[in-house]
Amino acid sequence: MANVNMNLPSGLSGKIGKLIFYQVGNKTYMRRSPKRVRQPNTKGQLLQRSKVTGAQVVYRFVKGGELERVFAAWAMCEGAWSGYHLFMSKNMNAFGLGNYVDYGKLVFSGGELQLPHELELVEVTTEGVGFSWKDNSAGMTAGNDDRLRAVWMTDDEPYRVVMAESVSGTREEGRGSLVLPEGDWKVMHVYVFFSSEDGTRYSPSVYFKVMKPEND
Repeated sequence: MANVNMNLPSGLSGKIGKLIFYQVGNKTYMRRSPKRVRQPNTKGQLLQRSKVTGAQVVYRFVKGGELERVFAAWAMCEGAWSGYHLFMSKNMNAFGLGNYVDYGKLVFSGGELQLPHELELVEVTTEGVGFSWKDNSAGMTAGNDDRLRAVWMTDDEPYRVVMAESVSGTREEGRGSLVLPEGDWKVMHVYVFFSSEDGTRYSPSVYFKVMKPEND
């Protein structure tokens, strides 16, 4: 702070450029404007932003397709605000800094249908992936004609989620399969679940990591 000893009008106060003038008694003082120090984003803020952004990018592939209907039906079961908000709440924590994705934390289905007992990945070949399970269609929330469904993501397109079309198997049959997609991927993240025959009810999804088999 400096005392200004110039011929200045009495009562001068205010800001001129980077200087601030003000009065104390009958004296005029001058000081520089304080520099605005913008606080850098904290690690926690950056992490939260990465979580939201990652989930929003994946949801772009959900919106407008069958998976959007899956989440809408699930939201109705849970009394959630919307399928979008349910998707975000379930999947945000799978994302992190530096494009990090924990695929094992992602979920792509849920609802009132039961999963079959002992759902397992039993075979991976160049033709596709095989699954097995034990029929539990005698339960009140399981039907013998419930169908196996699948969603996949690959390491070469880490945020793109695809609803698989070439999937077979019903709860009663105890076995099912998924045809592998073409491409240069090496790792595929598969999420399988069951839907009612009319496609209005769904089970939780189960995650499997699949390594691309070598050609014979």
